[in-house]
Amino acid sequence: MALDPNFKVDSALNQVLVLDCDEVLVNISPKWCKLIAENWEKKFSRFLHNPVGLPDSSIFARNIYYLNEWLQYENRIPSQEMMSDFLDLYRSSDFYDDLSITNFGKAVKFLLPTNFIQKVYIITHTIPETYESKRKFLVSNFNSNKVECLFINHNKPKHEVIIEEKIKFNLIADDRIDILFNILKYTKCKNKQFMIPKMGYNDLNNFKFKDEFNELALEKNVILGYYEKIT
Repeated sequence: MALDPNFKVDSALNQVLVLDCDEVLVNISPKWCKLIAENWEKKFSRFLHNPVGLPDSSIFARNIYYLNEWLQYENRIPSQEMMSDFLDLYRSSDFYDDLSITNFGKAVKFLLPTNFIQKVYIITHTIPETYESKRKFLVSNFNSNKVECLFINHNKPKHEVIIEEKIKFNLIADDRIDILFNILKYTKCKNKQFMIPKMGYNDLNNFKFKDEFNELALEKNVILGYYEKIT
């Protein structure tokens, strides 16, 4: 992984990690795009560009987080039926069953038995339809008493979970710059490390609260370390 040259952790041992799941421990957007392509002619051709054959690197480089908005034809508003079909591709009871952990996830898994990691909290927004598949994926890949999975509703901000659970972390990793901003803003994170997979949509330079983010990071001595998104 290529890290920010200023990357550091505040202690060599007994790290407490707070990790996102989707796009950090497992890549879900390539599979979702593949499913769109497989169903494009029948369900999506009126509203979305066909992502058939797109390499993972192009999907990761997209400048819009939501796949439907990224693929949407200009000036064409998707129907409710299309949006339901689009979401159904993810709302599958076996969505995570054939997915593999990322290189970042492999590094975490490798370090779990060592003294480097004291505790890992995986905080992930989850829907009922995919809960069991995601849970099995995480348990099978990160089967350790050091790991605690917190499955939360999409309306629940992650910074609130960190505060309510009284989580004192050393390092946090998430693909959403807006989520990291709220964690930076509302939690006790002085001298902590923020990591983020390098995606087109999470470039800090394009974030509307970039200046406030940088001011808070400087005030709290927090470094945002991007790492290359490699499958």
